[in-house]
Amino acid sequence: MEKHSDHIFDEWLILQYQSGDAEAMSLLVKRWHRKIIRQVYRHTKDAEASKDIAQDCWLAIFQGIIKIKDPSRFGGVGDEDCKPKSHRLDSA
Repeated sequence: MEKHSDHIFDEWLILQYQSGDAEAMSLLVKRWHRKIIRQVYRHTKDAEASKDIAQDCWLAIFQGIIKIKDPSRFGGVGDEDCKPKSHRLDSA
């Protein structure tokens, strides 16, 4: 299966960030923040709670992104970095 260019770009941004380029994380946030909020809103139906949970997701991503060995695993809302939050919403 061929990778979509956006996914490849996200992988590149992760590698750039891991190499010390702080701007790469800023670009990831710009690319993904609204998508994460929309995904969380589908579960919560609460705009403010969705924003708060998205911030929690970003904290988890910030803490874990440097350790990602396979950047291709990043790129879908609900991926491993944010999965604990999404899983809790599904269980509620």
